[in-house]
Amino acid sequence: MAQPVKNVMLVGASGLFGAHVLHALQSHSPQFTITALTRSSSTASFPASLNTIPIEDTYPLPDLIAAFTGQDAVILTLPGRPTSELQIRMIDAAVAAGVRRFVPSMFGNNTSREAGEMVGLYADENLVREHLRRKSRERHAKGLEGGGFTYTILHPGQFFDWGLESGWLSFDVKGKKAVVYGSGERRWSTSTIGTAAEAVVRCFETKEARDRELRVASFTVSQNELLGVFERLTGENWEVGKVDCAEARKRAREMAEGEYWDRLKMEIMVLLGEDEGGDRGQEFERDSDGLWNERLGLPRENLTEVLERVVKKTMIQ
Repeated sequence: MAQPVKNVMLVGASGLFGAHVLHALQSHSPQFTITALTRSSSTASFPASLNTIPIEDTYPLPDLIAAFTGQDAVILTLPGRPTSELQIRMIDAAVAAGVRRFVPSMFGNNTSREAGEMVGLYADENLVREHLRRKSRERHAKGLEGGGFTYTILHPGQFFDWGLESGWLSFDVKGKKAVVYGSGERRWSTSTIGTAAEAVVRCFETKEARDRELRVASFTVSQNELLGVFERLTGENWEVGKVDCAEARKRAREMAEGEYWDRLKMEIMVLLGEDEGGDRGQEFERDSDGLWNERLGLPRENLTEVLERVVKKTMIQ
């Protein structure tokens, strides 16, 4: 029988999502002994009570193996653009170090093959998924059913509250403006960033999460639904722009490498908004494995209450 996860290494603890995952891990104290792997050039500061291990910015494989040794689980919350090559190197290091659970940096929408055809980042992440599955098959071939390397891939959708506050989801809350892709009726699953972080921690508490892809969501919404609630909360009609998804997809393909983030945002909004082409994993409830909220003990959230918090926070900034 596999032992419970105790020692957890977090890679990227000072990043946007990493900071939330760190908070979620700490909120379960003393269940976990947490260590943060930090780049040597990083200027991030952490409480003295948090174990930290520095590593060269290039993440050399021998140094990764040394850092991961003694850890039960490794969580990647790498900010920026974590390449498949880097994540695969970290997977190999985790296997060599005897890590029992690995959570890759694949948070966001369902990175299915169909979604990967629309979003370049997801196509790259599919390489990571295949490597994890390969390592899992190797474990089964060795007869290590009760132990050895396992993984959990978590899909919480886009980080909902952060996406609205930052404009990532094409809503300008302070300016009371919105850009709607497609008809605005396509529904998509999404989680607040706090719920997404808590889901990462909860996946260590059930053996059913091993070697699985989990989908969690605070709610499933449409762009038009969000717009309607925002207009009701603010008491004003918003300025709304419309974007044709086919044209947006064409523009995204033509963007230069230096426009990576603009291109990624446009690709994701097309994925969430396009009416044609059937389901590409936007609505997690439609997946054969369904939502994992109940199995992880995560409640669904109230859309109006979350949007009220977003409006209040945005208006005072």
